Amino acid sequence: MTILYKVAPKSFTGDWLALTAPAYGSVSPQPGEKVFLWWSETQKGTGLGGYGYCVSAHRVRRDWTSTIEPVVTDFSGFGKADLAPFRHTDGPGPESTFAAKLYRHSLNKVVTLTREEEEFLDAVLNA
Repeated sequence: MTILYKVAPKSFTGDWLALTAPAYGSVSPQPGEKVFLWWSETQKGTGLGGYGYCVSAHRVRRDWTSTIEPVVTDFSGFGKADLAPFRHTDGPGPESTFAAKLYRHSLNKVVTLTREEEEFLDAVLNA
């Protein structure tokens, strides 16, 4: 599985990044999973920030805290304006399903991504 944390922008030093957010749906972060980072624009973030891999995760009530080993953390070329055309559609593409997960319900969250959504975000990062 692949997950995404949508949180306030984080800066870090060293080799790890700790992120905490409420669970969206039945997400259950696991060590070794790929984790996309989304810095919330409503909290002065830039949208898609990069990705890394989960080193550890634990849950306290609704919140998951994961320790991430970052791989790419300085990406800033894709945000909510890019997803705007897909936010209110029920289209079958990953853009629509991803926009729905990201912008409906709670501000910050950790969500499970489909294979198609993961491939879509990988393509954005590698464009």
